[in-house]
Amino acid sequence: AGQDKIRVSYQGKDYTSNAFDVAPAALDHFETSKIPNVTTGQPFAADFYAKDSFGNLLTSFPGPISINDLTGTLSPKSTGNFSNGIWTGNLAIGAARAGDTIAASGAGKSGTSNAFDVISPAPVPPPTPSITVYITRTGEKYHRNGCRYLSQSRIPISLSDAKAQGYDP
Repeated sequence: AGQDKIRVSYQGKDYTSNAFDVAPAALDHFETSKIPNVTTGQPFAADFYAKDSFGNLLTSFPGPISINDLTGTLSPKSTGNFSNGIWTGNLAIGAARAGDTIAASGAGKSGTSNAFDVISPAPVPPPTPSITVYITRTGEKYHRNGCRYLSQSRIPISLSDAKAQGYDP
């Protein structure tokens, strides 16, 4: 697609045509940008291209198209309108799978992305349990449970809060 010229060499002479417009053929298929391995639930960028049978970008294709992956959890399920034969946007997949692909279909044509892995995020470690210590109404120190100084007054508080409030061990 675009402008082109024809050049011919014959019997030692070179001939060049006038410039002429080359129009893309009809829509043949969809292609995607290379999809890297992704993490479940995390957005990632993807481009979809409307192409003719010669691999030319079909800049007049308006879209939208339907998209889906092998897990069935791809979001969104369709693109927006194309601009100059391209749609660019963020996608997310909600389930882990090795060798996932994204299928695109619209206007009776289709295409499939490269294979990629959808990986579950690393588990978040559980929060560190809070350590409870005790302070007294009149003291300036914190104490462990069972300390003899807690016989008259015993107020539970987290160790981190006790330190933040200026209590010493």
